[in-house]
Amino acid sequence: MATQQDPTRRDFVRTAGAVTAATAASVVSAPAIQKVRGANDQVAYGLVGTGARGSYLLRHMVPLPNARCVALCDVYAPNLENGVKTVGTNPRAYKTHEELLADKEVEAVHEFVRRGGTLIADALTGIMDEHCSFRDSRALMDVFGFEAAKGERENLAAGKGREPLRLTSARAMVPEEGAPVLLVNRYGNGRAYYLNYLLNSYPEDRREGRAGEALKNLKSILVDAGIYPKVRMLGMDSTPVGGCAGYLFNNGSTRLIGLIPDKSRSGPQKIRLSFGGKAAIYDVRKKQYLGTATDFETDIEPAVPRLFALVEGRITGIDAKGPSQVKPGDEVKIDFSVQGPGALRSVATITVTGPDGKSIPWYGGNEDIVSGTGRVRFRTALNDPVGIWKVILRDALSGVHSEVNVEVR
Repeated sequence: MATQQDPTRRDFVRTAGAVTAATAASVVSAPAIQKVRGANDQVAYGLVGTGARGSYLLRHMVPLPNARCVALCDVYAPNLENGVKTVGTNPRAYKTHEELLADKEVEAVHEFVRRGGTLIADALTGIMDEHCSFRDSRALMDVFGFEAAKGERENLAAGKGREPLRLTSARAMVPEEGAPVLLVNRYGNGRAYYLNYLLNSYPEDRREGRAGEALKNLKSILVDAGIYPKVRMLGMDSTPVGGCAGYLFNNGSTRLIGLIPDKSRSGPQKIRLSFGGKAAIYDVRKKQYLGTATDFETDIEPAVPRLFALVEGRITGIDAKGPSQVKPGDEVKIDFSVQGPGALRSVATITVTGPDGKSIPWYGGNEDIVSGTGRVRFRTALNDPVGIWKVILRDALSGVHSEVNVEVR
């Protein structure tokens, strides 16, 4: 799969949620991924629909380092803007899906796959043109390697999949009598995967425990494409852990792993989380340092979320410098640095208490820690009480904190 540099509109790959849903098939639902092919290879993808369901799926895909979102589409502007912010790498934004499969866009998809791209789509792809009219001949059938009948409005409205297909160059990845379920086709230097059913019911199926087959098929796609989880969640017998959603967030040098065990799980379970490279590990909710390693053990319980942080080194303290005295109405300025990892990306919670020891919430809040440093700024009021004030800075990942006393007089 070739790397696509400087994505343009011609780099758009239409997927109907299949790629994003596929991450749930991995051992951790949204793992960072590495590919066994060339280190510079990437999977480029697009998403149509960035509302509640689309945004949920998009958040699964964004952390994948060997994949990038090049295009988003939603008719509702706030949804589209939120999707662009979620991606954070300035993908192309389209207001209507009619733009996406015009003839020139169909040719762009052809070119993308020919050049080594990977295309994944669910059923009924390419049946309509940019005017929402049904095509006499479906687009992209040569890319997917099959022939099929003209799209019918009734089938689209009914959400029908599993239609009869005549394979030309595609190979059925899941052998089945009648209509094939999952196809792969080599096209030029790339490959195309076709799920012969619709994924629109996936969120409901997952809630109801019916998503097993879809997840298995989608995982087969990732494996065939050479994409493997970089973060693995295994039981103590080295078997994959089921019934627990996992999420990986990359925030600069800091990685966060979130676990949400299903409430239907039978009881507690000890698991092992492994990841690429050594890191200092923190239980964020417990504010506990777990050690520096490439993996660690923990317990999960039904419906009890867990959050872990992986940072470059152990956080040993916070060095904070501020004024010893200010006058009422003056600005309090405190610069601080986190000792330990040099490039830490985190958040500091700021608590300010007055001379009576009571918290003054309007002067507190959260401050970003970027490259291990941050700043606190607030201006006192002319009628604020005089005396010794305390400013407490606490790292949100580790719980390590520092205190600065400021006399208001």
